[in-house]
Amino acid sequence: MHYQSDYEPWSFAELQEAVELLRQQNVSARFCFFIDGLDEYDAESVEGTHAQLINSLKALAQSHGIESCVSSRPWSIFMDAFGGTPERMLALEDLNRDAIHSYVSNTFAGNQHFMELKSQDNCYQELIAEIVEKAQGMFLWVFLVVRSLEKGLESSDRIIDLQRRLRLFPQDLKQSFRQILGSVDEVYQKQTAELFKMMLDTPLPISLMTLSVADEEDIDFSLKTQTPLEIHAIRKRQEIVRRRIDAHCKGLVEVAKLPTRYCSDGSHYFVSTKVEFLSRTVRDFLKNKEMEDFFECFTQDFNPHLVLLTSFWAN
Repeated sequence: MHYQSDYEPWSFAELQEAVELLRQQNVSARFCFFIDGLDEYDAESVEGTHAQLINSLKALAQSHGIESCVSSRPWSIFMDAFGGTPERMLALEDLNRDAIHSYVSNTFAGNQHFMELKSQDNCYQELIAEIVEKAQGMFLWVFLVVRSLEKGLESSDRIIDLQRRLRLFPQDLKQSFRQILGSVDEVYQKQTAELFKMMLDTPLPISLMTLSVADEEDIDFSLKTQTPLEIHAIRKRQEIVRRRIDAHCKGLVEVAKLPTRYCSDGSHYFVSTKVEFLSRTVRDFLKNKEMEDFFECFTQDFNPHLVLLTSFWAN
């Protein structure tokens, strides 16, 4: 949401004012607000506290013609405020527990290292159960922790090593993202910051080939390339930049397929992919002030708009 400007996000005070104006309206229409992720509200970086947020939501819900449905992890402050009527609550972990268990089991069943170890130690079923219990219904967290455990399996981790990985992995998503970013090789941190900056600063999908051009040290690379690349050269560049994304972003960015387009010779057209964040939560995390300040250390002389312009032009 934005208030008065198309670019500046609402402040907490502006949101409170909007809520109060809505409450004062005497209209026949009825409203229902679905508000997700109360636990993701960063009280340290905005004016409002969790208590003020709760008060605003309660005031909104008490208004005539207005209903609210809010969600959060089971933090005490939110359970105390909204958990007094159990019959009006849904526990996500109860609803998707079986789905999470199936996802974890099926993922590990496709891992040769895991299946070899499972045949030697029954404790691996306990590992799956512990993942499901810790997840608290958060599929994104499950995806991240399972990927971490798969990395451990590639290194021949024992059950005790995998359990340690699981228990050291933060249950808070923001802390998880920080830990993942902290594992990026120092050599790659500048390129990682530049890639995130480009993705955050454009509303357009970015193809692998666009990033391949943007990844060149010479910003005039695309202007100096006089002849079109052959299909095999395009595919090679795509594979190289895909591997670099994996190393630089540690899974927070992924390559998605777009509807396939074809060249005249029947081969796949190179913009049939786009690079995107793993989830909107990752994007929101990278846009907070803490991360912006971190990126600024590496991107002071980097102009994402100019780099993207030349890269899009080359394609």
